[in-house]
Amino acid sequence: MGTEHKFFYVKGTTKRDFLLASNQLQAIVDSDADTVSFRFENIGLDRDGTEAKVEFDITSGNAKQFVEDVLEHHAKNAFTVIADDIDIESVAGDYTGGAVTVSNEIA
Repeated sequence: MGTEHKFFYVKGTTKRDFLLASNQLQAIVDSDADTVSFRFENIGLDRDGTEAKVEFDITSGNAKQFVEDVLEHHAKNAFTVIADDIDIESVAGDYTGGAVTVSNEIA
């Protein structure tokens, strides 16, 4: 049996959707009390090690719960919607919506 591929999905970020392979996840960092960052490696088309950082606004002080909710859902599913910036939805209840930012975007 082949390897199951898993993905994180972020919808509506600056009028774009992102589907990111979870095996490219490098780190999860609580940037401050209101923000959690997921950092991905090798997302560029030329596989040059380009890193992307996707930041999510969360309920203040609830970074641990946000990450636990995302990873618990991800462990059971191949497709995890971390954030839907249009409908303000997430698999994590502590996502406050409206402020997903992506740095070093894919061209």
